Order: sequence, then structure tokens, then C-alpha cells
Amino acid sequence: MRYEVTWQDKGSTRFGIFLDPEMSPDAYESEEDKAALQRGYVLVADAITGEAEWVQTAALEDVEADHGGERGQRVDPYGTYVAQHYQEAYERSLNLEEFGVGALIQVPVGDGRAYYVVTKVNKRSCAIAWRGFGADDWTDEVLGWGGTFPLERIQSLWERDRALAELFGRQS
Repeated sequence: MRYEVTWQDKGSTRFGIFLDPEMSPDAYESEEDKAALQRGYVLVADAITGEAEWVQTAALEDVEADHGGERGQRVDPYGTYVAQHYQEAYERSLNLEEFGVGALIQVPVGDGRAYYVVTKVNKRSCAIAWRGFGADDWTDEVLGWGGTFPLERIQSLWERDRALAELFGRQS
């Protein structure tokens, strides 16, 4: 069954999650959606942002997961792609001198974490966007897929993460 996929887009390699029309019928409800399926397009959720986009089925290649690495870590191109984007976001956030755009928020959820990046900061609020850095793509009950929230609430989450990084060492 097709799940993790890769494709070429404007000269770069992209990764995402295939939204199977049989498994995700809600994603294909409109007449335009059904017409796109007939033309050979399917929806693929971007591995990092989760945003769905139409991609030609013929352009997609399956990514085979290999969980045989050290301590069961993923050793496949999809996992490497996600880990690279996470590391870049983590380092960018650690290097911020003060809270602002690019701050990475990690919220414990279930048996993993939900990840968010600050995309805009105003006087009393800030916007955050969900990121698919976790193995299970968790979302927080309150933060959901992102949105605009009180500045002090999101900033306190970021400060908590920084304090924990200082306490336990700056590791990914």
C-alpha cells in the first residue's frame, strides 16, 4: 500500500504522505477533486508542513521504510529528509537571542510530541504553524494545526523548551 512518497518539484526532491482516495474519502469530495482524480492527480500531504497539494500519480515514487537502524531509528530517505528539516529548525530556534519568528515549540502529546514553528509575532499575539517532525505527526489539542495565539502563552512554551535544553544539554 502506498504511504510515504517522493516526487520532483521544480528541480527539488519533495516528500509527503499519499492521501489514498479509498482511505481518505473526505479529501476528495468535490466535483473538482473527482475530476482531478480522473486526470491522474492525487493529494499528497507535505512531510513538513502537512499542507496537501495535487501531484500527478505518475510522478510519485514509493519510499520504502527501513526501521533496522540503530535502536530502531529510521534509515530511509523520508526519515532523513524530515530529520534534516527538524535539525535546521531546532538550531535556528536555539540560536535566537529572543523569542521571535523561527522559534520552535515542542509540546508533549500522547507517546510523542507535536512540533510548531513561530511564523509571525505581533504585540499581543503570534502565529504558529504545525510541522511534521514527529514520527506520528501528533497535534496538540489546543494548538491543533497552528493558528494565532496569545503571545505570552506561546513564548512561555518556547522558554520552557530552552530551559530544558540548557538543563539537559543542547541535543536534538
